[in-house]
Amino acid sequence: MAAIDELTALSQSIYLTMYNRYNDVTGTELDNFIAKTIDWVNQFTQELELEADWNYLRTNSNLIGTISDLTTQSYALPDEVRTVVYSPYRDVTISFDGAVVSTFTMVSPSNIADPTNPETQDRATVINRNLVLSRPLKDTELGGEIRCDTIDFMPQLTTTDTELLSLVQPKQLLVLGVAKNSTLPDIVQGGISPSLAQKYNDLLKRAVMLNNESATSLEAPREDLSFIRGVY
Repeated sequence: MAAIDELTALSQSIYLTMYNRYNDVTGTELDNFIAKTIDWVNQFTQELELEADWNYLRTNSNLIGTISDLTTQSYALPDEVRTVVYSPYRDVTISFDGAVVSTFTMVSPSNIADPTNPETQDRATVINRNLVLSRPLKDTELGGEIRCDTIDFMPQLTTTDTELLSLVQPKQLLVLGVAKNSTLPDIVQGGISPSLAQKYNDLLKRAVMLNNESATSLEAPREDLSFIRGVY
């Protein structure tokens, strides 16, 4: 399907959700109709980005940089990367040909390091789109690759690029999300927004659950034997 046809279909789906009818526009009016939809969608994706670490935007063990000197502790994130994944099970690593020699735990900027506690030395954080390591690098790390799991920005929707429409699943998230947002400035349509917001939130919850599905947990369940008491 051509990009203009995809954009027209999306615009009409959003309009139908808001007004229960299609927008009968052609020519310049259709162009303006699509342009407004594109703007609303690109505004909404900034909201959708924050709802989850979406798998379709994720790159595991993404290359951030190569250590060329031992004095640098800050490395700029690639332009397409929005943030680094914060997980106790997925560390920032320094590696050589896939062999990991060092790991750094991702923390908030306030927890980057405590000089009085040696256990907080190997940490990393993101400040102003820079991955910052908590300690000076070692001779054994020179030339190593800094890698970590990253989440990209949502691609922007344009009249020639509709990649976003094939990424976001289900696409109804875009339809409901834009519909709820675009009714807010219009007092006349204000009564529609709560219903749209509820439908969007219900669908979002299911999408996040699907995104986080796993066949096993990170920790094996075990009996803690808490029922055992002392010997009398």
